[in-house]
Amino acid sequence: MRTGLTIAFVLVGCASKPVDGGDGFADGGDDTTSESTAIADVTGDDGSTSGAMTTPGVEPHESSSDDEGGPKFDQGSIVDLGDADDCELPPHTACDDDEDPGHALGLDCAGELDATITFAGQPAQLVVHAGDVGSHLPPTYPPREGGRMLILSTGEAADVLIGGVLPATTLSTLAMPLAAPLDPMPAVGDCTADAAAIGTGDCSATMDAQWTMGGAAAYDYAEIRIEVVVPAGAAGFAYDLAFLSAEYPIYYQEQYNDMFVAWLESGDWTGNVSFDDGGQPIALNAAFLDFKDAPNPYDCPAPCVAPELVGTAMDGHGGTRWLTTAAPVTAGESITLVLAIFDMGDGWLDSAVLLDNFRWTCEGEAPITEPAG
Repeated sequence: MRTGLTIAFVLVGCASKPVDGGDGFADGGDDTTSESTAIADVTGDDGSTSGAMTTPGVEPHESSSDDEGGPKFDQGSIVDLGDADDCELPPHTACDDDEDPGHALGLDCAGELDATITFAGQPAQLVVHAGDVGSHLPPTYPPREGGRMLILSTGEAADVLIGGVLPATTLSTLAMPLAAPLDPMPAVGDCTADAAAIGTGDCSATMDAQWTMGGAAAYDYAEIRIEVVVPAGAAGFAYDLAFLSAEYPIYYQEQYNDMFVAWLESGDWTGNVSFDDGGQPIALNAAFLDFKDAPNPYDCPAPCVAPELVGTAMDGHGGTRWLTTAAPVTAGESITLVLAIFDMGDGWLDSAVLLDNFRWTCEGEAPITEPAG
């Protein structure tokens, strides 16, 4: 056992939201076809439940959108200069052969930098999942690194793995502001040209319009918060995500607009780093879903099908393909990355995000999201 390395996963309710006092995560039921695991509450010596786990580390089917010209996300390339003479990233070997959520993301493997990761939300909103998501061949959502990924949901995350189930779980009817430091208001100035703008709001200016349209209140909020020191040699990081929503098609282009935000706190950027090439966050109305498994009157008349979603709870609904977000950081600085998902307008129909393959890169350009390679 390696000493000096601790990853803390804190299961707490967000501000104003009660924490589930039940027995923790749903197990996905008997209909799931691959293994899912989740964090459970921890009972202390005095019989109390802390909701925290401390783990010493040992460190070819066309979709409906193809008719529209393919994915609408930024088509620029994410350059990884890992073989360049001036870039020496620390080695990394996948270590997600256990139930540790940090390992599932690609963090805190043996011999790597310590990372503190906390989870806020109700226990059922986070699942560590082994294997593919869905039953389409070839797999639409295979793990991007190793054999596991995280599922973060506004409802019960295990429901995503059950084909034919309508994921509609209202965990809280409380409308609430976003957890600090998330701030939907745009930064005062251009963060890429004026360092003084960093820290004054959302450098991406991608959240405010959708947040306002959704009633400026979050329901069923859940987050993964990563705090880590950037290793020597790195100029950026990247991770992979896929956004899925049962809000499609009923509330497509309406105010019920669930959202996923990746908020970075660093010396190079404060704000959302996952957004499309139209400057919109990853959300039902703005993410230009690649897979639409039902017609809508706006951009996908009947027949509009997406067999890529078969075997998931989003069969008959919508989702993106795997995407990659990359963002700049500075070697040696402490950063915080908050991966958050929440309902807007109400807390009924669920959305989920698949998360995997966090890694350090040599690319220090402004944030970009594009289809994963």
